[in-house]
Amino acid sequence: FTAYEPIMRHFGCFVPDECPQHGEYCACLPQPATPALGFTATMSRSDGAGLGQVWQDVAFTRDTSWAIRKGYLVQPVGYRLTIEVPPTAEGGFPPPGPRAFMASLAGQDAQITDSIAPERAVEKWFELAKDRPTILFAPLVRSARAFRDAFLAAGISAAVVYGDMPDAERKQVIADCKAGRSTVLCHAMV
Repeated sequence: FTAYEPIMRHFGCFVPDECPQHGEYCACLPQPATPALGFTATMSRSDGAGLGQVWQDVAFTRDTSWAIRKGYLVQPVGYRLTIEVPPTAEGGFPPPGPRAFMASLAGQDAQITDSIAPERAVEKWFELAKDRPTILFAPLVRSARAFRDAFLAAGISAAVVYGDMPDAERKQVIADCKAGRSTVLCHAMV
C-alpha cells in the first residue's frame, strides 16, 4: 500500500472496500484525520479485533437475515467440513492487514490442497447434499480447482469460478450452473 502513498496524498477522503483491514491502509493516508468511509461484507477481522477498534461508527448495516426476509436471498443450508490448521509460526492469529491475511490463506490453501479434504468434501456431499445444486467456498483458486477435480473424479459435474477469471468465462460457468449443467460450483475469491 505504501506504493500508493504519493497518489493518496492528493485526496481528501478515503473509501476502502474490506474496511476491517483499514489499519494497514491508514499508513498511506496523508494525515490521520483524513475522512474515511468503509464498506465490507466481512464484519470481523482475522486477528479477532472488533470493528470498534478500527472504525469510529457503523452507520448502516444489512445482514443476511434482512435479505432473506425481504426475498433477496433464500434460506441457505450449509455444512462445514472442518480441516485442522495449525497456528502460525508466531502462534495464534496472523497479524492484521490484507497482506498477512492473504499469506495465512495461502498456507491454509496449500494444506487443504495437499490433504484428503477434497475427497472428504465429496464423501460428505454424497451423504448430505447428493444431487442438490451446491456452492463450495474455498480459500483460494488452487484449492477450488482441487475440490472441482475431486468432484469430477467422482462423476459429479463441477466447475470452478474465481475473481480473476475473465468476465465472459465466469458468466458462462454461472450460466452452466443455473442451467443444471454443473451441480457443484467451487468458488474462490469472487
